[in-house]
Amino acid sequence: MKENISQEELEALHRIIRNTISEAIGVMEVEGAYMLEVKKDPSFQKVGYLVKSRMNLLHQKNKLKEVYDLMGQKLHK
Repeated sequence: MKENISQEELEALHRIIRNTISEAIGVMEVEGAYMLEVKKDPSFQKVGYLVKSRMNLLHQKNKLKEVYDLMGQKLHK
C-alpha cells in the first residue's frame, strides 16, 4: 500500500525538479545558440566545440534521468 509523501519530502522533490529543469533549459539554450553559430561559420575551432557541446547535453540528460528516477522512487513507495 502506498504511503503519503510528507510535505517536507514533496517540497524537497519540487526544488530538485525545478533546479534540474532550470539548469537543463539554460544549457540547451546556450548549446542551441552555439550550434546556430557553427552553422553560420563552420570553422574548425567552432566545429571542435561540438564535442564539448555533446558532453554538456549528455550530462543534462543524465541529470534529468536521475530526477525522473527519484520521482519514481518517491511517488511509488
